[in-house]
Amino acid sequence: MQIVVKHRKGKKTVSRKQTLVLAKGSYSLAAGQGGTLVLRLTAAGRQRLAHVKHHPLAVKLTLSVQGSKTIAKSVTAS
Repeated sequence: MQIVVKHRKGKKTVSRKQTLVLAKGSYSLAAGQGGTLVLRLTAAGRQRLAHVKHHPLAVKLTLSVQGSKTIAKSVTAS
């Protein structure tokens, strides 16, 4: 998830995008096998998802496989 961080630098307000990690997890699968991935929420993830019942949250799920391509998919938490 990308958030905009603003801070003052002298008289100017400077904005930049920063990646916010909502959950982390790791997995290990044998070749050709499927499985379930368990993600553990970070403190920022718990805070953002606390109000998801009233305000759906659109995030990007990114999975990386060692020695292969990284997969990114948009997901909506509701």
